[in-house]
Amino acid sequence: MKRLNCTVASGGSTRQTLAVLPARPSAFALLSAWLVIGALGASTAALAQSRTINNCRIGPAALCPDYRLSGAKLAGADLTGSLMSGVQLNGADLSSAKMTDINLKKANLQSARLDGALLSNADLEDADMQQASLRGARLPNANLQSANLREADLRKAVLRGAKMASATLTGATLQGADLRRANFDAADLAGADLRKADLRGANFESANLRDADLRGARIDPSIRWINADTQGCKGCPAQPD
Repeated sequence: MKRLNCTVASGGSTRQTLAVLPARPSAFALLSAWLVIGALGASTAALAQSRTINNCRIGPAALCPDYRLSGAKLAGADLTGSLMSGVQLNGADLSSAKMTDINLKKANLQSARLDGALLSNADLEDADMQQASLRGARLPNANLQSANLREADLRKAVLRGAKMASATLTGATLQGADLRRANFDAADLAGADLRKADLRGANFESANLRDADLRGARIDPSIRWINADTQGCKGCPAQPD
């Protein structure tokens, strides 16, 4: 507190009075207050991330193999490095979720929403993602071997370097997707929409591209088409007889 001496005139006489003013908070006090507020905010966020659904603790490194989480609301959740193989997530909302290095082998993600999700290096081998929505999802170097992506929406998804050998993508939409160096060896892409996708360096060896649409896609000589079935494919390069 600050003390201030004042001279007051009254009726021809003067007298001294003392005024007490509140002191300005110090820089240290302000910094301490901000640190406390920040810590409370971080604690609240941590609690929100670590909620429990059907005995599965939602958060980084979650251990929930074969759990039933159908229809769960997990938008924006952080599941980095989690073990969730065989989990039931059909109809779940995982939009913008962080799932780098997650294990989702043989998981059921039918009709799940993963728009904008981060799935770098994710393991989705044999996962059922039929009719799932992955618009703008990022899956660089993800393992999707033998995954079921029938009629899935992968518009503008990033699948650069993804392993998709023997995956089923019949009727899937991959417009504008980044598929550079992706491996589609023996994958089924019949009727898939790959218009304006970036296919440079991709491998379509023995893939089924019947009636697929590649018009406007970025194609270069490094793409492998050996034994690919391109009958009825729009935009596919002519294959030797």
